[in-house]
Amino acid sequence: EDTPPEVLLAVSGRETPTQWLDGDRLVFNAGFSAGENDIWTVEVSDTASAEPYLSAEGNRIWASVAPQGDLAAYESNESGRMEVHVRSFPVARQPTSVSSGGGERPRWSPDGSTICSWRSVEGGQADSLFAATVQREPAFAVLSTEFVLALAGDYRARAWDLHPDGDRFIVTRVVQEGQATGGDLGEGDRERHLIVTNWFTELLAAVGEGN
Repeated sequence: EDTPPEVLLAVSGRETPTQWLDGDRLVFNAGFSAGENDIWTVEVSDTASAEPYLSAEGNRIWASVAPQGDLAAYESNESGRMEVHVRSFPVARQPTSVSSGGGERPRWSPDGSTICSWRSVEGGQADSLFAATVQREPAFAVLSTEFVLALAGDYRARAWDLHPDGDRFIVTRVVQEGQATGGDLGEGDRERHLIVTNWFTELLAAVGEGN
């Protein structure tokens, strides 16, 4: 049955939801000026009130909370360029860098042992996917980073997701029939979706899991 939409939260700025957590908490980007974005959370209720998770000068966006709910990976320019970092959640403490040489749109594996993210190159285009194997206890640390896939063509890494089973992902590709550049659609362009399967199993085999 169709029901009319309800306004959950109305604030002055641009809000983009990124994740719906257990317990009816939403994680979202909040942008109040050009080049200035923060990460906020809000409880889905009749008395919804938003709280900042990461609020500082610059861009902190696209948070992805680990399945265990204790860590958040996000994209930020706090180191001088857009990279992927991890902080504790829901209270943000000292960050740990996950990517180097550019990183964006992180996703956690289903068991929380791996963070997948795209490498962003000059101009903001993503050209390859990487998977960082992480240690959670006694302290968070990145153990290794493995190359997963290079993209040929105009893929939009900003529009991708990892399957809940962790064995496949989907990413949008722009089939350029017009003059689109930088991942934007031009007249006559079409979007296609690429699904890559069994990539996580192949990654584990490559790094020697189970040997």
